[in-house]
Amino acid sequence: MVPQNIALLEFIGKPLFKHIVDWIVGRYYVDELVLIIPESSYTPRFELDMKGFGDVHMEKIQRACPEEILEAIDIHTKTGVGMIICFAHNIKCLVDDEERELGNGILLSDGGMVRVEPNTRITTNKLMAVIETAWDRVVRYPWEYVGLLEVVLEGIISTTRISGSAEISESANIIGPCWIDDGAKILENATIKGPCYIGRGVLVGTNALIRHAVVERSSIIGANMEVARSWLGVRTETHSGYIGDSIFDEMVHTGAGFITGNVRLDRSSIGVYWEGGKIDTGLRKLGAIIGTRTEIGIHSGTMPGVLIGKRVVIGPGTLIFRNVPDDTVLYVVQEVVRKTKLKK
Repeated sequence: MVPQNIALLEFIGKPLFKHIVDWIVGRYYVDELVLIIPESSYTPRFELDMKGFGDVHMEKIQRACPEEILEAIDIHTKTGVGMIICFAHNIKCLVDDEERELGNGILLSDGGMVRVEPNTRITTNKLMAVIETAWDRVVRYPWEYVGLLEVVLEGIISTTRISGSAEISESANIIGPCWIDDGAKILENATIKGPCYIGRGVLVGTNALIRHAVVERSSIIGANMEVARSWLGVRTETHSGYIGDSIFDEMVHTGAGFITGNVRLDRSSIGVYWEGGKIDTGLRKLGAIIGTRTEIGIHSGTMPGVLIGKRVVIGPGTLIFRNVPDDTVLYVVQEVVRKTKLKK
């Protein structure tokens, strides 16, 4: 559902790793930051624009094998580089002469190597803790980003910032800390309750309610739609309905009347089917995790904790109870009964 490299996931208008870089540069003296990016993770989908990062140098390498990373660190630390960030997919590194999996981690170093998983607090004898508070949770499963979302939002968005090119109706309500980016349009009687991020070129329809949520660029939130505690990726399109405690990847489209169920009737914690088993998430509220380019017809819905893959098509009037794998077409067959009305 998310890009192979989580560090490249666009969040609040820019890739996640840029938030980490901003955090570091804003708090610590760093001569130079070196970003080591495996070629397999760099695609045209991600524009790694280094503007605004000061003296930041970016280096791409073809293969992220341990020797290349160690060599790069050795070279750059000898030349006085203050810190290195490396994000890669399923690579190994050396920690105190012991080989360990780096996974989808972010590696920060000033000469030593240390394993850092996304959102993990790190402290070593060579590196002070540089990611704290909003970044101190280890994320292992997709649904854990739902719980992390509000913590990160509060850590990043603490004031209201509205672009001069945004168009906001006089009857719209902006409540609490909100960022509304360039070219966004907020139509009549819509309400945005912070902390919230409304991305570049987003359209928020009449009477819509968005609260404690992120809506990335070029998305459409239809009239009478409510979005709560959710992250909606680039070019998401919704109509009326309710989306709660959910994550949508890029270019997900939902028809009118779409609803994510996010609470069990018995109010107990929600289980998710994962790799042949069922995991108790410990969450009382959890909606749907939906992959990129999925199309969902009108008057459809999902039960709490459902995972839907990439490029899925779900027909109108379908209620989803279980996970749906990638590249699946799913719909219900309805029997239409017609009767002649009796004459009086």
